[in-house]
Amino acid sequence: MIIESRPIDQDHIRVALLTYSNDVRFEFTFNSYDNESDIIDALDRVVIAGNGRLTSKALEYFLDNLQYVGRRPNLPVVLILLTNGRSTEDRLKLMLTGWKIQAEAWCNAYGKTNSLKFLV
Repeated sequence: MIIESRPIDQDHIRVALLTYSNDVRFEFTFNSYDNESDIIDALDRVVIAGNGRLTSKALEYFLDNLQYVGRRPNLPVVLILLTNGRSTEDRLKLMLTGWKIQAEAWCNAYGKTNSLKFLV
């Protein structure tokens, strides 16, 4: 859906994927792939493990590592948060973290429950 038919390459749209449960990690960064089919293949290989939903921890990790994973300065970032349910963290902490992301990363954030298939 989101990735299909978009101009994905180093000069246009770039995609990174961060997964989280109790742990947070980048599955791939903005510099990892430069075409749609490679990204779709990488999405198909992702295994979501764990059962935690530490959403603000994931958002903070995203913000703390954004400069190291291929972000292009002075260009907007779109963050799409896919989750399997409500965060297990304090709601106020989650809201404050979301506002911090938007302010510091010049980022538009969208939320979606459930599947990586939303991206393709």
